[in-house]
Amino acid sequence: QQTPQYGKLNDPLLNQGDFVFALRKAAPEPVVAVATPAQSPKPEHGLDAEAWEMVKDSGDLEDLQFFIEEFPDSRRTKLARLKLKMLERKQAKAQAEEKQLAEEAKKLEAERQRLEAEKQQLAEAKRKEEERQRQEKLAALQAKTKRSLLTIKANVVGSIFMDDVYKGKTGKQPLTLKPGKYQLRVSRYGYAPYETRVSVRANETKTIYANLKRGTRTTAKTTLRVEANVRGSVYLNDRYRGKTGSEIKLQPGNYNLVVGRAGYKSYSTRVTLSAGQKKTARVTLGKATQVAVANTDFDESSMKREYNALKYNPSKGRYQAFINKYQNKPRAKNQVAVIRSRLSAWGKKSGKATLHVEANVVGSVFLNDRYRAKTGKAFKLPPGNYNLMVGRAGYKPYSTRVKVGAGENKTVHVTLSQQVRGMDRSQYEAIVKASEDTVSCGLFSFGCEDPLKLPPYDPGFHIKHYRRVKVYASRYPWAASEISLRQGDQVLILASGKVTTCRRHECIGKPPNRNLTLRIGENRKFFKFHGRNAGEGVWNDFRAQRNGGLQFTIKDWRTYPPPADWYKDNTGSFLLDVFVYENENKAAFQQFLQALIRQNPEDTAFVAQAQGFLK
Repeated sequence: QQTPQYGKLNDPLLNQGDFVFALRKAAPEPVVAVATPAQSPKPEHGLDAEAWEMVKDSGDLEDLQFFIEEFPDSRRTKLARLKLKMLERKQAKAQAEEKQLAEEAKKLEAERQRLEAEKQQLAEAKRKEEERQRQEKLAALQAKTKRSLLTIKANVVGSIFMDDVYKGKTGKQPLTLKPGKYQLRVSRYGYAPYETRVSVRANETKTIYANLKRGTRTTAKTTLRVEANVRGSVYLNDRYRGKTGSEIKLQPGNYNLVVGRAGYKSYSTRVTLSAGQKKTARVTLGKATQVAVANTDFDESSMKREYNALKYNPSKGRYQAFINKYQNKPRAKNQVAVIRSRLSAWGKKSGKATLHVEANVVGSVFLNDRYRAKTGKAFKLPPGNYNLMVGRAGYKPYSTRVKVGAGENKTVHVTLSQQVRGMDRSQYEAIVKASEDTVSCGLFSFGCEDPLKLPPYDPGFHIKHYRRVKVYASRYPWAASEISLRQGDQVLILASGKVTTCRRHECIGKPPNRNLTLRIGENRKFFKFHGRNAGEGVWNDFRAQRNGGLQFTIKDWRTYPPPADWYKDNTGSFLLDVFVYENENKAAFQQFLQALIRQNPEDTAFVAQAQGFLK
């Protein structure tokens, strides 16, 4: 009996040769069969069977290749070759797909780079177009206004003055100027001013670099006296400063001097004044000719432009120059009349006097019992007599009688002396008792130092607190000193001693300037003790910026707060004498400190520090 098979023969047992049809044979004679027990198929225990079991489920080509090479005669070798070809086709297909994906990714990356380059090119083209439009607008504006751009740069930010007129700060927007020559000055407090002469042309863009050097600004003024054949008005940098024949106090520098009088030709020149110099300028004014000028020499449109410009940039010098130039022009009669009226009104407006009050310390200025300003500032006053009083807390008031005239520029120099205020005996005795208190002396729980012997009471003494405390390097911060400060109190600390701090088995000895740290109140606003050397110790004098208790510690941490046992390997201590006083009574405190030095001559460290402070 044959079993039909359809399609490809996948059974390796059947696919081993040619396929033929077997012919039916004649039926044999019946034979009596003897029953025998059935035998089960003999299992295969060959080496190729075991190897095939190991590699038949493997997806590695090398495993199948190894089986084919080792067992070429095995009936499973054909099956291994078939599976090897299947895996090779599958691997080739995967490699082709991977190669195709890599090519597509490369194309996408190239397209992204192309788009990014186009984007950058568009942005650059847009920026260039905006810059071109801005330059065109700037050129059109310059061509329209016929003005120049001047940029002033400096090594530090300073104030710019063009012909003594404030124009702004350095490094900012460029200055827009008319073509011409200017006197440039760049100044800053604590630096020597930079001065130079600048010339700009029409539609010019210019940059000047000013190098300001540290130095003390000179305060020595100069004196300029202008004498003329007739009495006239004196203008310096287009500012009225008085009449001829009077002395004018000025800061050192360069000035444009103009002297004018109605009916006379104005005189102009350039003067240079140095610190402390007294200079006299002699001027001769000639009478203006009254001869009429032909109309061919008179440009009416130019006159009107100058007249309109005076509305936006008025000054006495420009008014007088316009009058002198056009007073004999019939067609400019109306404009000259208007300018004459403005000049007359200007003189009435500036008839007030200017008073400067200078003092050795900043104080308050009172005129006729009315507060006007602080010392060092100028203020305008009507002419007349005034009761001047200058005062400041802790200083004796200064009073005098002052007379100022119309248009006068007057300076009054005042010297205020400190007003020594003593203290009550009970207050002083309380300070003495507190300084001798052993509780305050032992507040650090590591021993006690005897305080200084305070001198006997004197009404001229002044002091608010005194403590002698000892700060140990092995103490965990912080420790209070029982000194309560108020904002504005002056504190003097005299420190001596040496401590040794250890980190990672390395110990370093340090003076108070390196490790002593202070704070006022419970906060994290610490500040180091930056003292000045004096003998065996250092001293520091500072003003309290807030209210609170004064606390000390030895700074020996990298992150705050440090561990509790961080200080256990430190050794040494600092000895501090802490004094609190009022700055207004500094003279009385110095008197107390001198008496304290005489009372404790054996304490050489304290004597050297106190004398260093007094010097």
